[in-house]
Amino acid sequence: MSWIKPAADRPDFHVPSAFADWRVLGLRRTDGSSFPTEGQAILFFPSGARGPAFLVRDNFSVILKYNFATSYALAVGLLADRVKGAEGVKGAWPTEITPLDESSRISLQSGLSALGYDAGDADGVFGRRTRGALREYQKARGLPADGFPTP
Repeated sequence: MSWIKPAADRPDFHVPSAFADWRVLGLRRTDGSSFPTEGQAILFFPSGARGPAFLVRDNFSVILKYNFATSYALAVGLLADRVKGAEGVKGAWPTEITPLDESSRISLQSGLSALGYDAGDADGVFGRRTRGALREYQKARGLPADGFPTP
């Protein structure tokens, strides 16, 4: 899947949008089956715009209430899909991206805050506020607004 640049007439990737809206943008399931005719989903990029993307539904948020780690919620959701007979992930995970160390994460949070973005406390933990601030920074610069920090 290629990155779709947000525009005024397109849904925000981090706000639930109808499956019909995602279809209009050209998104499709890897197995070729149709999206549900009703309901909403959020486009989720667990490893940034260069990795696989998932349309996640309300159950993803429910899982996050138990354990607020997107990797955990994605793993549980994918396992549930596999139990129901779905195929595994058909996307390459980027291996060339080096994760930020703690001091780099703190520096990024501090820098975002200094630029006027609400990144929360500079504690090195990337929660909703930090990722939201990073997405706003990325949008303002015409970058893929995936909220995924890279060096």
